[in-house]
Amino acid sequence: MLPKIPFNFEKIKKEDTDREILRAGIAAEMDAINFYEQMAVLTENKDIKEILLEIVKGKKMHVGRFHALLVRKDKDQEKGLEEGKRWGDEISSAHKAVVKSPEEQKAIRPIPQTSEPEKPKAVPHSETKDMVKSAADLGTEEINTCSVCGYKAKGEIPNRCPMCGAQRERFRGF
Repeated sequence: MLPKIPFNFEKIKKEDTDREILRAGIAAEMDAINFYEQMAVLTENKDIKEILLEIVKGKKMHVGRFHALLVRKDKDQEKGLEEGKRWGDEISSAHKAVVKSPEEQKAIRPIPQTSEPEKPKAVPHSETKDMVKSAADLGTEEINTCSVCGYKAKGEIPNRCPMCGAQRERFRGF
């Protein structure tokens, strides 16, 4: 919980004061929302729970008011929120692509358990030395990973991620 204003007025430029007050107001309201929601979970009294959740609705409205004023005072805030929303939508669509749908068919037969422990697939020392000398054990193909869902593509980067649909720019090469 916020015991005091989380910044020092003396160190803030005059033109930044209002923006900092709005941000502190948002932080305080979010803190109060968390507090009241936690109390509502703890109580078994229906009347108390109802009052607490009603207060939460009001606090969320206050966050919206502070936010509306902050966007007017800080244009970078609006741009950052739009980028964050876009990123969140990409993550959400990636999640939906990975999550099983209820219609997905269940396995026809279970995968049998291994009856004996796997034997190690050790390469003799002499072969290992030869592989290292010839650099045969080093992967020469680039691996590109989707920064949204983690899909890995060898070689060329796809135009869109086949898992989440993220654009080519969201891939990082290794």
